[in-house]
Amino acid sequence: MDTGEEESSSIGLEVAAAASLSKRFDVDFQQTLNSNRRPLIGTQYRFTDELKLRGASNLDDTEFELEYRIRF
Repeated sequence: MDTGEEESSSIGLEVAAAASLSKRFDVDFQQTLNSNRRPLIGTQYRFTDELKLRGASNLDDTEFELEYRIRF
């Protein structure tokens, strides 16, 4: 079934930097060099080794995620 939409694919070249501000709090920055998208700024707070809260924003869209990990 033809929807009339064209599909495209590309490879992105990205630069990323991250810093730990404390044992529990990290920040990071990501920019795709060959795209006109805004940079992505992220944060992460570790409550415990298993429970983390992450957030990211490009100033247009913001998302938060609560992560719980069990390793076995």
